[in-house]
Amino acid sequence: MLVTPELNARNRREALIAAGLAAIAAAWLGWLFPVLWLLAGLSPLAYWWVRGVASSGWR
Repeated sequence: MLVTPELNARNRREALIAAGLAAIAAAWLGWLFPVLWLLAGLSPLAYWWVRGVASSGWR
């Protein structure tokens, strides 16, 4: 699959949104259950995963 600059920008934007949502969810869960603040460290994993899946053409 050819990755154009437009597709790359779209994938990056979607990954940033997913990572932001993961961080917000982790913060909310951490507020409810303080031990779950550790989930905030998984936000970069969400970015990496979405970028990898989106660039592989899986949709």
